Amino acid sequence: MADKQSAFKRWTDKNAQLWQVMKFFAFSMCSGATQGVTFFVLGALVLIPLHSKALPPIDFWVFHYDSGMLYDLVAYFVSVMAGNMISFALNRKKTFKSASNITYAITATLIMILFIIVYSTVLGPKLDVWLGELIPWFNTSATTVAIRDFAGQTIMSFFTMCFVFLMDKFVILPESKEAKAEKKARKAAAEANEALIATKKVVNEALAKKFLISALVLFVAGIILLVAGNVSYTGGDTAPTTAVIAALISGSVIFGIGEIVFFFFVAEKLGDEVEV
Repeated sequence: MADKQSAFKRWTDKNAQLWQVMKFFAFSMCSGATQGVTFFVLGALVLIPLHSKALPPIDFWVFHYDSGMLYDLVAYFVSVMAGNMISFALNRKKTFKSASNITYAITATLIMILFIIVYSTVLGPKLDVWLGELIPWFNTSATTVAIRDFAGQTIMSFFTMCFVFLMDKFVILPESKEAKAEKKARKAAAEANEALIATKKVVNEALAKKFLISALVLFVAGIILLVAGNVSYTGGDTAPTTAVIAALISGSVIFGIGEIVFFFFVAEKLGDEVEV
């Protein structure tokens, strides 16, 4: 086993750039799956009152939704934000091992996510139309239209992942040669000091525990608001009240933040770098 691990380590050291890309796409797929599940659970199972046709349509900037589609907008925003921030948490710790300023990195990531939401909203439908014109078979039935839409989403997702990788590597989570050399020297010094390693592990465990507790608190708060919103909704043909809408939206956002914080906990537990 030790020989196999050494061989794997030698391979990753020799192919560092390829290994970085592989890790990035693996973590991105994990966060993408979380995004998809979050969108489905919120849109189909939780935000039921926001399906009401009594709600007015949404026509703001690039966002155009028919009446009864508020649930889709809320679920989309929350799931995309959660998915991309989860990707940030995992890739920052494990893929890029970046020591860049966390405030700058999070701010830049949030701006990037908003950009992704806008261009996906604008270009997504146009890509579907273009695919239909390029391959007329896509427009022959409801099934082929669904296949066309899936193909369009897959293409958009691939280009988005490539875009995020380049942004993370060169803009959001860059690391200069000097920083790498300094970090390597600190790591070598730390590894020679068992007491320092033990102290660092204690600090990491404490930070991970804080992330986990915060995530659980956010999950509970979000669930309480979501349950309250659903219980307070009278149903029928009436539109949900402002209080119900506020409870459902805030509950969704808080739950999404809970997901992000939980994956910061996961990233902290996965982290194996000795940093001082």
